[in-house]
Amino acid sequence: MKNPKGFRKSCGTLLVHLKVHPRIIKAILRHSRIATSLDIYAESLDPDVIAAIDQLDGLLRQPATLRSLATGRSGLEARD
Repeated sequence: MKNPKGFRKSCGTLLVHLKVHPRIIKAILRHSRIATSLDIYAESLDPDVIAAIDQLDGLLRQPATLRSLATGRSGLEARD
């Protein structure tokens, strides 16, 4: 894994987005205190962050669009 710290942050953010109980997030991320988990990932509850995650989720569920992005074409061009 190239960036385990980035993966950890993504995992924490997604767990908060999924409304997993903070005690469980603490256990998964191996924080010593729940406050640490909440301090780091509370920003994930921001409506703009939630909207961005929803958009990312939608994109990741469209393999053809992802392939077109990888080849340098926009998602709109791929659908036309």
